[in-house]
Amino acid sequence: MTDKVTKRRQRKKKDPELVLPNNTPIPDSDDTRSESLEVLTSPCIRQRQDSVATSTWNSPEAEPRHLALEQEGVVALSSQFRLPAIYQPSLAVPEALDNLFISHFVALNTGVRSYHAETPWIALLPGLQSRATTPALKFSLRAVSMALWAKFHRNAPVLVDSYRWYTRSLKSQRMAIAKLNTGRLPTDEECLAPIILGLYEVYAGTTPSTVFQHLAAAAQIVAMRGPWNCTAEDALPLFIALRVSEAHKAIVFNRPSVFSTPEWMTIPFILTPKTAHMHLTDILLAIPGCIRLTGTERTLSGFFVNPLPLNVDLDPVRLRTLHLLGDLDRWAKRHPHLCTTMPARVTCTTEDMTTPIDTSTPESPSSAVKIPNTFVAMATTAYKAAHLILTLLLEKVSPTIAVDSEDASPESPSPSASLLEQATEDAKDILKLSIYMESTHPVGFIFLRCVFPLVVVCILGPSREDRKAAREILDRWGAERGLGGLAGSWVSV
Repeated sequence: MTDKVTKRRQRKKKDPELVLPNNTPIPDSDDTRSESLEVLTSPCIRQRQDSVATSTWNSPEAEPRHLALEQEGVVALSSQFRLPAIYQPSLAVPEALDNLFISHFVALNTGVRSYHAETPWIALLPGLQSRATTPALKFSLRAVSMALWAKFHRNAPVLVDSYRWYTRSLKSQRMAIAKLNTGRLPTDEECLAPIILGLYEVYAGTTPSTVFQHLAAAAQIVAMRGPWNCTAEDALPLFIALRVSEAHKAIVFNRPSVFSTPEWMTIPFILTPKTAHMHLTDILLAIPGCIRLTGTERTLSGFFVNPLPLNVDLDPVRLRTLHLLGDLDRWAKRHPHLCTTMPARVTCTTEDMTTPIDTSTPESPSSAVKIPNTFVAMATTAYKAAHLILTLLLEKVSPTIAVDSEDASPESPSPSASLLEQATEDAKDILKLSIYMESTHPVGFIFLRCVFPLVVVCILGPSREDRKAAREILDRWGAERGLGGLAGSWVSV
């Protein structure tokens, strides 16, 4: 046993034919880029790669061990000089990355598809990013497109790098706002920059309240231009998009927006008639002013939780609420295809979205708008949210009528119970359509606008089950759809 252990075995001599021409080992340390290129372009390696590529693997003359060694050498070279798989913007072309991220951003946020309607402002972003002269807009476009890419593809390095561009854009935006004065009208780029910064907060979700700060800044900058300067073809699409977000923010905070004045309701639309969705936005903008007639300055949740002030005349509030409910009912009767809980796949209407048309017939109009089912679901949830708020407002300001127990019967319910039943039905329809949107539309502006109706149910849902279900959907959208910044900021108000 000892002899077997201590006796040295003779080493087997290697076959000289199996020795590679170059026995220099490949270093493990990282070489510089110039040295790597020299190694890759050396004649020895090119000759070795050519010999491996042209060898006959099924030939009986080829020895398996010899071929295995050659293959290992090629694999070692490939692994040594392989490009890294991580995100390295310093080694890439910035213009190529901008085109990639912004094209991805525009594709995911495309809304209503039209035949001959005007081009939406978001479709102009790829060209605008290359022509932008304002650093705040240029950096904000890069930041928000990178953030959406990172959230959609779950790429942490891109998300981290997007925050660097966001901070640079924010610094430039603050310097630009400091230079604004009443003697100079803000440019389109100065109006667009805070909107893009707000979208970054929606996807990145750094702080809950920053979304509203950017939206408020955008509204103030647009208000400095005045309603007459928002009638142009380039300025109107941006104003329309900001108008919807401003209506949602005004309702949640219960603060009337500057866009709810008669001048802003009419002058920007002198050259371009309003569509059905714009008329619905008019009703949403009027709700905070109606609630303020009660003399309270609380938020939407605070108003409905706390009792009304004493010695306040509620007749003006009641009449105004009934008037808005009448406008809402007339809107629903005029646009039944935009307030249905079972939307069709694609609905073709006139450019004002009022009259459905059949594009297959020869007598169809030359211009039409293709409305996808997701847009119909979004419009329906907005209608249901407005109806839910106004119904509960009417129930709150209506006088309590004492009903005699002898006259009470299931066939004659109280007005308050009837209003609560309508509000409960609206809340359940919003939850149903929200789940439908979740299963059909991953991200985009239409999906973003569906957050507001869910917040209304989460705050004002008549039943605890509906409020809990709405909160669960919002939490799920924040965790899985990258909307944590928007969902968290709405609910925390």
